[in-house]
Amino acid sequence: MVTDFTAQAPEFARRSMYSDRNVRVSAGLLRAYRGTRYETAGAVIWVGRRFAAMDKVLAGLGAHEGVFITAWNPRSRRMQEAWNRRMQRQLDSRLRSIPKRTACGRLGRWWEEHIFAGVDIRRAKILARQFRQNGLVVVRTGQPARLLILPYN
Repeated sequence: MVTDFTAQAPEFARRSMYSDRNVRVSAGLLRAYRGTRYETAGAVIWVGRRFAAMDKVLAGLGAHEGVFITAWNPRSRRMQEAWNRRMQRQLDSRLRSIPKRTACGRLGRWWEEHIFAGVDIRRAKILARQFRQNGLVVVRTGQPARLLILPYN
């Protein structure tokens, strides 16, 4: 089952599909995640939609599941580009043994570098928390992309 947060009532407390704790993210930020265009290896996706091109990207990585992950702008707070790039290099280093592709997320004039990695969701969640990210976009073969909101620790 795909969790479509924006289809729910605009409450601020959300329950993550992989967590038993409440998660606090504004309705506006959820709309932004859903409106963002995620790109990697010539494939483009949006949360809640399925695109066959992503199945090919996953197959190319030898994976059935992958995530769009970034180290940019922790907790959705804009940081200087040099800082973002330094953190992204650290994230890339932490994923050095994982099959991956460069990626990005775009919404209007806003964009962030991402990595699309064929990594286990549990490991991706740990990395996302370490880099203080609000969430991940999870892609599985044959399924729509899903937004996973992470609880603050």
